[in-house]
Amino acid sequence: MHRLFALSRLPDEAQADARRAYAAAWIILLAALLVGPAAAFLNPGHAGPWLLATAAVAAACFMTIAIILHGSLRRSRLEAQLRQVRELDSLGRMAGRMAHDFNNLLTVINGYSGLLLSRTEAGDSIHADLQAIREAGERAASLVRQLITVSGRQAAQPRALDLNAIVSGSQATLESLIGADIKLTIALEPALGCVMADPGQIRQVLTNLALNARDAMPGGGKLSIEAANINRDYVQLTVSDTGTGMSEDVMSHIFEPFFTTKPAAFGAGLGLAEVYGIVKQNGGHISVSSKAGRGAAFKIYLPRVPAPPAPSAPDAVDSPDARETYAEPETGGLAVLIVDDEASVRSLIRQSLAPYGFTILEAGSGEAALAAVAAYEGKINIAIVDFVIPGLNGLDLALQMERSLPALKTLYVSSAVESIGMVSMLRHAPERVLLKPFTAEQIVERVMALARDPA
Repeated sequence: MHRLFALSRLPDEAQADARRAYAAAWIILLAALLVGPAAAFLNPGHAGPWLLATAAVAAACFMTIAIILHGSLRRSRLEAQLRQVRELDSLGRMAGRMAHDFNNLLTVINGYSGLLLSRTEAGDSIHADLQAIREAGERAASLVRQLITVSGRQAAQPRALDLNAIVSGSQATLESLIGADIKLTIALEPALGCVMADPGQIRQVLTNLALNARDAMPGGGKLSIEAANINRDYVQLTVSDTGTGMSEDVMSHIFEPFFTTKPAAFGAGLGLAEVYGIVKQNGGHISVSSKAGRGAAFKIYLPRVPAPPAPSAPDAVDSPDARETYAEPETGGLAVLIVDDEASVRSLIRQSLAPYGFTILEAGSGEAALAAVAAYEGKINIAIVDFVIPGLNGLDLALQMERSLPALKTLYVSSAVESIGMVSMLRHAPERVLLKPFTAEQIVERVMALARDPA
């Protein structure tokens, strides 16, 4: 019966071939089992050879059946993996297209709600409504980010980092997430090697696994996080719980996007898929072991790298007096060019920067930006450029503007990381990139950092 069940799980075309071969093997087997004993009964003097031949045919038939089932199931698994790769690739293309438009909208929603919140007091009747809008926008932004990460379109910014520091620094946050009825224990190897990974993404992995463990322990339990050296190449991060555990069938789907055992209102099924995507993007591997009623353990293997050199001694600018002067740049005489094809995004940036005395210029395309530079009689100091704009892309536009304005400082904003140029910028000059959706506070902080940069 279990063999027939296995055949029923194959694709239609594979089922037809496998069933024909399966039926033929059984017919030969039954024929051998009937003919062999009958011949042995009719020829008692030669019963031994007949029975031996029957046993040989039966063994061959059983071996044939096993080979058919093994090959068919292997083919089925490979076809399922290929379908999943294709689905993820389609999801990635869709997520990339969606991200640009959605993140532009969310930039406006989150940015303006933040501006309005800063203009109201906590006791105002409208303050709570604005806060609800802001929180909904942040949840939407998180969902878009998860889709991009799962699809493999989110660019990681890996660097050599101390995993012990990441885990220890996340302890308070994780304890607040899982609640008082779940005990968190952390065991870290003192001489743990550094790993090559994106620190923000590793924190997201810990958060997602902690939330998954919390949901598996509604009555409380124990969450354990361990980090240890495996060999000279990898460091192992283990997150385990004493929750309800999973069946083998659930484990076979656990990293699939949108797969969830929870009611629809309690999750989109992207948390563990995001974990899988992050681990793979950072060059690692992940496995899970679990049994129903016995908890689950996720083991993550991250590439080990040499420790980075110790930071040099602080410069004179780190003295208290120097920091105070350094933190307050003169912005009244600075001109900022905003280049974005979304008028609402340009308006948000303009309103965010207006209180600081900047002279603001705007352009909706690369050609319009070059015309604005040529027409402006003063010197443009800072350019805020969307990486994806009509006409020239953001990088080419910045290069052209810098030919006539060598001292121009450019901040790139982008809704999605698709091009090699943007990935390179994120890896080598992350301070010059701000991913949408951003808030008014974030854009002001980045522009101020450029304004105080003496280079």
